[in-house]
Amino acid sequence: MPDRAWQELVAEGRRLDKREGNLRWEWGDWALKVAPLGLTTANTGRYDRLQKAMDEAGIQSVAFHTVRDYAAVAAAWPPAERSAASWMTHQILTSHPERFALIRDGMTIREAQKVAGRKVTVSGGGPEASPDERVAKVREYLKDPDVVQAIAADNEAAGVLWKAGGEVRREWERETKKDDRRKAPQASREAEYFQVAGMLDDARYRLGKALAAMRDADLSDTQRTDLRERVREVENTLGWIVSFLESGSRNFDEGLRELLAQGGGQ
Repeated sequence: MPDRAWQELVAEGRRLDKREGNLRWEWGDWALKVAPLGLTTANTGRYDRLQKAMDEAGIQSVAFHTVRDYAAVAAAWPPAERSAASWMTHQILTSHPERFALIRDGMTIREAQKVAGRKVTVSGGGPEASPDERVAKVREYLKDPDVVQAIAADNEAAGVLWKAGGEVRREWERETKKDDRRKAPQASREAEYFQVAGMLDDARYRLGKALAAMRDADLSDTQRTDLRERVREVENTLGWIVSFLESGSRNFDEGLRELLAQGGGQ
């Protein structure tokens, strides 16, 4: 490739690096221009060209293995064949021989999963990837509303994520406590914040599970009345929390004692 054409591609990559938003197709198309399919193979330097271009462009916003994955999806879906569906939907159908006929505008991840006969797989995050690369991949996917929607629809995945979040919070708390001796005031505030945030996340998760359980429950009138009373107690607790967050006032000692007496502090 002539030097001028190469420099133009490097400059294009540099411009992409400065942009924000969902740029998966843009990165994939750029990678294919840098290292076209069929020009070389992975064993003879195709990925080396991509790495070289990213290094020269000083790209910081996305990792090499991520751009490589975007290129694989872009190669499977030429621009003329792409639909008004999410990138994740396209990725799920990437290896399907009839993908161009199956894709349609608005197709959801769940529908693509059903057509493909599999669950979503996160490419580039296997055991061959380094821990940092896997963390980057998780961070990238959790920023995607489509992925969050898919996780919310999958009880097993949601449970795994919830447990992982708990472990992260506990690790943060442990590390914060270690730092207390050096920077006690700030560390203490951080620990308190993560403790409260973890409790609220736990409450939200459990309320979601309760709602899901109620869909299939055959409740008597007495049971419904009892549950309504329990919901009112939850609303009362949330009211105190919202009041504190909005006003910063701590004048709720009496209300807190009542809540604890009713079991709200368990």
